[in-house]
Amino acid sequence: MRRQGYRYLVRTTGRRSGDGYWIAALDRLTVTEASRHGYGAALGRPSEGSRLRARRQERYLSRLPPPARRGYFAALQGDRHVGEISLDIAQGAFSVPIAGCVSHAKRRLFGNLRNYLLATYLPQEILLRQDAAWRDTHVRRSLSVYARCMVEMGYPRLSRPDLARAAAARMFGARPEDAPPTERERALALADARCQEVSDIVSAFARALAQASSSWLRIHEEDVARILLIRRRAVARAREILLGPVW
Repeated sequence: MRRQGYRYLVRTTGRRSGDGYWIAALDRLTVTEASRHGYGAALGRPSEGSRLRARRQERYLSRLPPPARRGYFAALQGDRHVGEISLDIAQGAFSVPIAGCVSHAKRRLFGNLRNYLLATYLPQEILLRQDAAWRDTHVRRSLSVYARCMVEMGYPRLSRPDLARAAAARMFGARPEDAPPTERERALALADARCQEVSDIVSAFARALAQASSSWLRIHEEDVARILLIRRRAVARAREILLGPVW
């Protein structure tokens, strides 16, 4: 960004993770290391220095005239008309601009933009296995038992455990956490628990999900190994960028 005439105060994101930080959601650093990048001893909470840099950056952007502000974001995010790299997977097509400082940083971490797309989006395909698990014959049979049970318990519209949880959150979620359950809340919870037990829906879904996930992992075994290597190298590059080379 400096080479293109703009200020960009580096901001790292920190969230609690064991006894360390995740910097830029990639590399876990110790508290001592994280403090060198603007974080205090309170895990997961930016220090005053980090918040000050964020405010300074916002003031800087607010003072730029509109053409310069557009140029700033074009330099940061890149222009897709210049070109982009795409990855087609079961979830859809994902792409990233070739130009822009963010893409430059991704190339520096992941080696190239295709590695970034592969390591970021392909693992999300395993989430689609949940749909396959819900379609499993044994799961559908358990769902039918669960739905009939909930009808008998007085909840004809709550035909799946996730619907029961959503209804409970909608009806009772705004109450204080330390408040004792109401009779309605207790009745719904007991009905849901009983119907899960008689239908065996939890175990049936867990078995189906494990089977579907195993199939995906077998098909993508080489991709998973490659992604693991890409991520390990990216973590090493991130640590070197933030902390300097390790001799």
